[in-house]
Amino acid sequence: MKMTCTNFILTSIFLCYQLSASVVDQSQLNCSGYEDWGHGSGQTFVAEKDGLLTGVEFFIDDFTNPGSSEVYLWRTDESGKPIEPKLATGYIDKSTLTNTVPAWYSIEFDTPYAQSSGERLAFSIFLLTFGSEGWNNYGLINYNSYTNGCRIYWSSGNFSSSPDSDWTFKSMVIPTPDIYINTGTSNIFGIHTTSSEDDATYVVQSCTNLTQPDWCDVATNAGSGQPLSWDFPTDQIQQGYFKLLINKRKK
Repeated sequence: MKMTCTNFILTSIFLCYQLSASVVDQSQLNCSGYEDWGHGSGQTFVAEKDGLLTGVEFFIDDFTNPGSSEVYLWRTDESGKPIEPKLATGYIDKSTLTNTVPAWYSIEFDTPYAQSSGERLAFSIFLLTFGSEGWNNYGLINYNSYTNGCRIYWSSGNFSSSPDSDWTFKSMVIPTPDIYINTGTSNIFGIHTTSSEDDATYVVQSCTNLTQPDWCDVATNAGSGQPLSWDFPTDQIQQGYFKLLINKRKK
């Protein structure tokens, strides 16, 4: 059978920096208007990726009198009602709201939350300034554009849902990597995958020079659907670069 290869260059820098970029996990990008919502308004959503939920982004308009707000992250029940305690807190300062046209603004959580695929979550805002002290108009869509959640609001001491409207929002996540490096043990260099395909062969290669690479095989494993792991004693593996070949059979 014909084989195809996908290559990954793995170094210690890959672990520290390349995996730190957040990506959009959930979003509702449509906007049909703006509203100055009060305390407790927010949006429910369902996580898709396993990873660290680092924050959310909102589409905000009207900066004639901007206001500061805290943003809370919650788990929710099946109906989308937030469940105590809060998972994380973010903050947006009115001094950052300076554009004269609608724009996206990022709110980072104080502690990234380790979300799981399929988990029901919600964010809500708490106004720190309002009225003459400042307020914000947040983007929304006035129909059910986002099927995995809806707008929520605080009323009479409880959260209620508004199933026919959604915030304009993004949830930002650092996904759990499919391939990662573990250098936590001083004498071990490890390469790991979170899963493997049962119709593929995984080959770890190494070399000392990427300008004129001379790759050599150091380990070969058949995929089984389960995670794979390769641990090498650093005193035996002196090469500075590693490559994982994934040889998958075409059906």
